[in-house]
Amino acid sequence: MVMKSFESSPVTIGLRALINRLDCEHPLYSKLVLELQQAEAGDYGEEYIVKQLQKMAWTMDIKIFHNVTIQKPFPIQLDVVVVTPVDVLIIESKIFVEVFN
Repeated sequence: MVMKSFESSPVTIGLRALINRLDCEHPLYSKLVLELQQAEAGDYGEEYIVKQLQKMAWTMDIKIFHNVTIQKPFPIQLDVVVVTPVDVLIIESKIFVEVFN
């Protein structure tokens, strides 16, 4: 069961909004587009993991939480947290994005 479902990261949402307002001739435009592509790739990877875990949730007693932030003793962001009757799994995903010029 998904307790906290997938949502795009605030960074991705902010970068999309900024790029939509920014002139394509702006000196930082291409850098921001690259950052957005990397953020979207990260979101895609996390969403894929959550979808795969959802398939398992139908047959197993697991709870899935996406994008969990623990505030104390200092802020820590966790991509996916899976809680089972006997374990808690923390999944940190990374995706490699190759950019061609």
